[in-house]
Amino acid sequence: MRRPLPRGSWAVTITLAGTAAVFVALVYLPGHRRIRQLREQIQAQEQYLAGATAMAAALTTTRQELRETIRYNRAWLAVAPGPRSSPQLCERIQHLATSAGVETTRFDPQPIEPWALLYEVPLRIVCTGRFWQLHAFVHSLEAAPETIWIKQLDLRRSPSEGELLECELNLVIFAVDPRNSDYVDYSD
Repeated sequence: MRRPLPRGSWAVTITLAGTAAVFVALVYLPGHRRIRQLREQIQAQEQYLAGATAMAAALTTTRQELRETIRYNRAWLAVAPGPRSSPQLCERIQHLATSAGVETTRFDPQPIEPWALLYEVPLRIVCTGRFWQLHAFVHSLEAAPETIWIKQLDLRRSPSEGELLECELNLVIFAVDPRNSDYVDYSD
């Protein structure tokens, strides 16, 4: 058999409800807020770590690119002519033309133009030959270890010969002055 609850237990109910309200206000809500703050901090730190991992990969890639750039610069500096070596370079270009079977009719070095760290050595060449000879000459210029840009190339029939072509080349040769270079060895 059941015993009915006494109706006069409102004091116990109110006390329990008050205790529960005080517990919620003083313990549960502040603890819940603190847990939410900790979760937000954890999430921010996880995002930071994920960004740091991506940054480490980017840093590794950048270091590799820097090593390749330094290696390229060293190789270029090893073969780059100096501003005072232009007579030897002109002689070498003349030899390339002769080796290809091309006859040089004009060889006109222009004044050297200094840049901040490099020198631009312009050169104008007019030569005649058959197409395959001119092609071999241009190919040998492009295969040269020095940095030689073909700024302009004009081909036309030679006025004197029927099968010969006249080729006018405007070349730019880049030379370096190591005393004025800001090259720094970052390999260590």
